[in-house]
Amino acid sequence: MNFLIHVDNDALFSAGIAGLIQDAAAENSISPVNVCYEYTVENIQKADFIFITVCAGEYYLCFNDLIYKKSTAKVFLFVSSNNIPDNALLPECIKEATFFPQKTSSGEVRAALSEALRRYLQCNDLKPVGKKNGRALTAIIRRCHLPRIKLSVV
Repeated sequence: MNFLIHVDNDALFSAGIAGLIQDAAAENSISPVNVCYEYTVENIQKADFIFITVCAGEYYLCFNDLIYKKSTAKVFLFVSSNNIPDNALLPECIKEATFFPQKTSSGEVRAALSEALRRYLQCNDLKPVGKKNGRALTAIIRRCHLPRIKLSVV
C-alpha cells in the first residue's frame, strides 16, 4: 500500500504522520507499507493515501496535481486553522478529502486513518496471485468509492 506525505518544511510532523501510518497499517495487518515524501505526478498516481498540509483558505484553490490520483485514493488535509470548510464550497479535487483542524489529536488522526484503511480493504477484494520471496502477492479485483470521513471538532 502506498502513502504520500506532502508537508511543507516540517520533518517532525512528517515523521509523526509516518508513525501513525505504520501503527494503523500494523493494526489492520497491512504489509508492505510504502511511505513517500516526493510530491510528484508519478507518486500521486501510485498513492493509495495522500496527506497534505494547507493554510487556512488554501483549500478553496484547486489542487491541479490531484487530478492524477487514483479514483480510490483517499486524501487527508491538515488545515492550519480550527475551522473545517463547508464541503459545498470546495473544489472537486478535494471534495472527498478528510480534513483535520489544527488541534486534532494524534489519536483522532490515527483512528480516522485506521477507519479509512478498513474501508479501503473492504472495498478492494484482495486476492492472492502467487508468492515472491516468500511473501504473498495480491491483486485488486474490484474497487469502490471511499466516502468522506466526518470529524467532529471539540
